[in-house]
Amino acid sequence: MSSFRYLAQVNVLMAALVIPMAQGAESSASAASAATPQLPRMNAALSRLGQPLSISNVTLAMVVPHMESPITMTEEMLNRVGCVYRSSDQAQIRVLTELLHDAKPRSAFFAFPLQLERLLTVEFINGSRLRFQFGATYSAISGVPGALEDERFIVDESFESDLSHWADGLARTNCSPSLGWPPS
Repeated sequence: MSSFRYLAQVNVLMAALVIPMAQGAESSASAASAATPQLPRMNAALSRLGQPLSISNVTLAMVVPHMESPITMTEEMLNRVGCVYRSSDQAQIRVLTELLHDAKPRSAFFAFPLQLERLLTVEFINGSRLRFQFGATYSAISGVPGALEDERFIVDESFESDLSHWADGLARTNCSPSLGWPPS
């Protein structure tokens, strides 16, 4: 069995171990609190993103389409060999913040490490940053797994294509499977 096929089978098995926390038993407190998963970092981030004029720049690094990697990507590798898109245009930033809000992030527990495929870095005028990591999708998961710091979440499946469409209108760099691959 090839190593790629073996890794794919392992990934599918590991994906089956994802347990969305919002699917847990409802508490006797209130149905509304059970329907609203607790994502304190994400909620704070979405609140900050609600003020797009405070954002100076956004950078999206994505794996090169149709490129299979035998290794797990790190943020550094993704920025070096992936497709990198940047924008400081306030209209584009506003659209991106709406995409993140519309993605309906919900809390989740992952029994496997996130296989990084997309890294969204939001830089603010005051110098602070938010880094959203988004992983590979799996057939056993309804949505796209992600992380903000150590907080794990899942967003709607449509977010993956929405993010790609958003990036289509931006200038990109390093979007070729032959550039810098394999990483040294």
